[in-house]
Amino acid sequence: MTTYSTNAASAFKSRWFGNLKQRAAAVAKTVEFRVMTILLTVLMLWGAAIATFGYPALILVALALVLTVFFILWMITVGM
Repeated sequence: MTTYSTNAASAFKSRWFGNLKQRAAAVAKTVEFRVMTILLTVLMLWGAAIATFGYPALILVALALVLTVFFILWMITVGM
């Protein structure tokens, strides 16, 4: 490589990837990123449980959500 091509390649690299670590750290601190990470992790774990245990894993989550929805409806009705 010539000196020019090496400098051009390093300039391109530093422009696109130079502060990639800083940008990734800034994105990881946002609330949206954390919420999406938690939701995707829960969905992946639920999918793995369904793949491993089958129908009972699906039923257990549905039963847990019944109590959660009843509590939310109660809170809406009471006005909290």
